[in-house]
Amino acid sequence: MKLYSITKNTVRAYVIAYFARGRRMPTPGMNIRTAYGYSDRAWAEVANDLNKYGWMDQLGALLTADEMGPLKMVDDIVNLIWSKRSTNKKTKKKRTAKTVRTARVPRTRRRTTEARRKPAARRKTAARKKSASAPRKARARTGAARGHH
Repeated sequence: MKLYSITKNTVRAYVIAYFARGRRMPTPGMNIRTAYGYSDRAWAEVANDLNKYGWMDQLGALLTADEMGPLKMVDDIVNLIWSKRSTNKKTKKKRTAKTVRTARVPRTRRRTTEARRKPAARRKTAARKKSASAPRKARARTGAARGHH
């Protein structure tokens, strides 16, 4: 769907709709970050989520994770998006998947090596093979003695 004209009020409506998904509607003076309990990493990821929308592509705006840090209210985000919009359509750089990908936030915490590593599989050694096969032979002898074979 091609959007023909996007005004600042339209951008505000889109941003409000983004934050209202499954939650209460944000009010004009609400500190969204604290009201919805965003962590630093989750708040930085909001930039990536907003970058994926078609209206952001049409505006030619690309938010980075670092820019989201000081923003708190809907109007702060709208003003940033509006200031980054491309006004000259001929010189507008095309947003590619690579530019969106490079704007992503690096992971702040790596998983520990123990969490990533699979548990070691038990290997059968010569001693374990002998002890494992001994009971089978004994069971076979007792079963044969009872007349089962």
